[in-house]
Amino acid sequence: MNIKKHCLLYNKKIIQEGLAVDKFGNAGIREGAKLFIKPSGVDLQNTNAEDISVVEISTGGHIGGLKPSSDTPTYIEILKRFPEINAVIHTHSLYATIWAQSKKSIPCLGTTHADYWKHEIPITRDLSKQEITVDYEISCGKVIVEKIEDLNTSVSDCPGILLNSHGPFVWGANIEEAFRNAKLLEYIAELALKTNSLCKELTPLSSTLHAKHFTRKHGNEAYYGQ
Repeated sequence: MNIKKHCLLYNKKIIQEGLAVDKFGNAGIREGAKLFIKPSGVDLQNTNAEDISVVEISTGGHIGGLKPSSDTPTYIEILKRFPEINAVIHTHSLYATIWAQSKKSIPCLGTTHADYWKHEIPITRDLSKQEITVDYEISCGKVIVEKIEDLNTSVSDCPGILLNSHGPFVWGANIEEAFRNAKLLEYIAELALKTNSLCKELTPLSSTLHAKHFTRKHGNEAYYGQ
């Protein structure tokens, strides 16, 4: 499929799957030195593939399609730092955004979470006044990168993160994987919030059980699946 059509398809799927409302949410795909991303503030029902924005990753320069999403500089910071990422998705999915607005990371409370994230789903720090007022979207990307580096983890072990007070950003080796991670993060966020409503004190999953579930699906010791 043509990459612009593919990009448009996944931007529409964000809305269709209930991961965002109105004109929120973005899906972006890296192809070589270019980023293909949803145009800013468009009605996707009236958007065609040729409208998809094309941006040069190294410079951030707009080289095709309509004016790119305002989140483009955030995507570029992530893509420049992590060459193994070829797709990024930002949603405003309900439960994940609740956790982001609470300024809390999502603890691992069960094996569903442990199957996909090696640790808790982290949240970035608050932005400073300077970071908000000067190059806000670049700052958002930088604090996401900063958090991954501070945790000394990889983007495959942590395929998504919460941007403080904002919402989730997820990624993958391709757009299909990134979209799957967006859906998984939202499901895990819902499970954690509802578990929290039943328990006066949350008890994180044991590190042994967490590691077992993660490693049976990921890495050299994986044995799940065909």
